[in-house]
Amino acid sequence: MAEEKSILYKIVVPVIFIIALIIIGIYAFAWFNSDAGQRQFEKISEGWTKYNPISLLLGQVKETQRTISWTGESNATAQKQGILLNSFNALSTKTISGGDIILKYDITSNIPSTYTIPTDFYCKISKTIATGEIIPPNPITITSTKIPNVRCKFGEAQTQLLEGPTKIEGWFTFPYTTKDVKLPVYFARETSAEDFFTKYGINERQPIRVQYNEEPVELAIGVSDENIQPVIVEEDSYPMIGLAVHNRWDGKIKAITGFEITLPRGVTINEELTQNPTTICPFELSTTKDEKNIYKAPISMLTELQTSNLETFECWINIEEDVIPLDSDYVKKEYEASISYIYSVSPKIAVVTVGE
Repeated sequence: MAEEKSILYKIVVPVIFIIALIIIGIYAFAWFNSDAGQRQFEKISEGWTKYNPISLLLGQVKETQRTISWTGESNATAQKQGILLNSFNALSTKTISGGDIILKYDITSNIPSTYTIPTDFYCKISKTIATGEIIPPNPITITSTKIPNVRCKFGEAQTQLLEGPTKIEGWFTFPYTTKDVKLPVYFARETSAEDFFTKYGINERQPIRVQYNEEPVELAIGVSDENIQPVIVEEDSYPMIGLAVHNRWDGKIKAITGFEITLPRGVTINEELTQNPTTICPFELSTTKDEKNIYKAPISMLTELQTSNLETFECWINIEEDVIPLDSDYVKKEYEASISYIYSVSPKIAVVTVGE
């Protein structure tokens, strides 16, 4: 009798377990294909994309690579600067086939009070070419205090062929400038270089970095491969200025519309060594103003920069001996740079159930 019960137990328990798995699978499949399931899946997918081990590892590798080139010092008190897409949601998560689908953009504007930014909004049904109507029409002006209500609309002709949970992507592009990027630069004679900062009581931490204020694109400046100061002024030296452009948000740089550097009097790009403008040093002298040499990238170079996808730039420079006053061992000057661009924020996804 005991043996029969044992055999029965061995048969019944696995059968019950299999039946339970089938029931759970049916419920899971139904939930996954429901409107709520699809929305939750999108949230999980977004989190996985951002925080999965592979992405984190690649991010760490990229960060390691970034430290090889020039980087800025993050401003610990700064908020993200620009226009942010917080969410993209449907007014109603369910509709009938042939019914209108209306979605709204939740936006934050962290821009200077003097900025007026023409912004272009977009929306499309995922994995199709079907695009929605933007209301009001593009471009839509955004300021620090003016954030209009923007909607994406799909009409009858677009929705009558849809069925079930439908993913819709929403995003926008906006022009922005990372500007006022300034690097203090100490020029010294060779005889004054040893223990320079200690000797002259200068409170600076090496390497000296520019400040990054949480713009979509970081622009950093360096003075050498090691980025160690002071810059020695002597014959037969080959100093340079280096710049690094880093996409710091999770969107895309759609176009570069302006790129310039400003050098102090007595410091110029060495055209013989640099052969500028090139994709490595895309600048040419634009003007000299207030004892500063302003170099800009011509339009032809801006187009090449967009296709070359480079992040790091460098130019050989000439430093005149009289940049340091005769009665001084060193002088403090400043390198300045700015970059303008069209930035596309990363799309957000809404899920609408059609025809159920």
